[in-house]
Amino acid sequence: MKKWLLILLAGIMLAVIASAGAEYKNYQITEGNWWDCFPLDSHNTVVAARLWNGDSEPDPWYVCWYRDGELFRELTGEIPDQEDDRTGKLLIPYPALWDGENLSMYFCVRKGELKTYTQGSLIVAHDPGSFDTYMADWTENGLENLHILPDAWFDEYDQDFRRIVVYSGSKGRTAIYNGNETILPDSVPADLKENVVRVLPVDNGIALLKVLDNVNYRSQAVCLDHGRERYRITLPQNELNPNRILLQEKNGGFFCMDGFRGGGYEPEYLMHYREDGQYDRTLVLVGDNVVVHAHASATDSGSGICTVYGTAVADSRKVYTAFAMEIDENLNVSRLDVRKIDPSYGDYSPVILIASDGTPYVFIENYSDKPLWPVLIPFSELKKSDKTYGLRLLQ
Repeated sequence: MKKWLLILLAGIMLAVIASAGAEYKNYQITEGNWWDCFPLDSHNTVVAARLWNGDSEPDPWYVCWYRDGELFRELTGEIPDQEDDRTGKLLIPYPALWDGENLSMYFCVRKGELKTYTQGSLIVAHDPGSFDTYMADWTENGLENLHILPDAWFDEYDQDFRRIVVYSGSKGRTAIYNGNETILPDSVPADLKENVVRVLPVDNGIALLKVLDNVNYRSQAVCLDHGRERYRITLPQNELNPNRILLQEKNGGFFCMDGFRGGGYEPEYLMHYREDGQYDRTLVLVGDNVVVHAHASATDSGSGICTVYGTAVADSRKVYTAFAMEIDENLNVSRLDVRKIDPSYGDYSPVILIASDGTPYVFIENYSDKPLWPVLIPFSELKKSDKTYGLRLLQ
């Protein structure tokens, strides 16, 4: 009797695991145990995966190109033991430029001994003189048409997995980020050009840069309008959160996260700056007994509608959701779309990533004891929630 009971329980457990995994079957990431995710558009994504051995053997890595959830192409390699976590990641090919059909990758090759330098209060183990940076086309034959990016500089501290590279090109200092190239005008000082940590496309040739002022350890926002600097402002000082997160809005405006989040049910404050770079008000993102967090935003080039994407979670009550808030010209919520995340994963900190064409994706990790692969899934593929959990923006 006990034997049959154990078999029955095992069958039930397998059915639960299978059902949880089946929900996101077409979007599972099945290589490695550490991941960087790069959505390209509504059909294509790239995932860089590393397998941590935990021993003296080199760590293998995999870079997988998925098309509509199916493996399309794959690159593999190993990270030598002498590389630390930061420099090891530089050796892995990451997406550079994507035009909807052709994808190029960039990566580093060591050419000298590891050097360190001081960046603000950080000791950084990446000296540009220690590496050559290459760009190559990813074809059906692997990486082809390799060429060196001159005087390249990486930044590895973005909050959304992404890695930015700035290099000296034929048109001047150029930044590659999220599949796009942005020319940095001469008006941006040289020391700031080496500290560009984000390039956010707004719309119609407008881009928003986030740069770090290492001397004062403060963030600056720079708006580029068709290659010319429209404004450059220093963001308010906040010792608890100096590396502020910016969410672009239409016409060059943006939201700036204010304050340090403790992970509780407290609201999140979004300072709003107009298209001329002037602060005008602070919005308050709230929910009913959920941990709210705004992750990213995108502006539709046709309608001009700005959508803020975020998550609302209550781990103790098994509430896991992602949301999309459309914002009208008066900064009111005109539409709210809340999607459910499978509670089997127990992911209390899912991440929303925006592809270069504006498609939102949700990266879900497994924090449960069940053997579930993480997933990178389009927001639209998640099931709609019939609850909004009181999500709203207050002015």
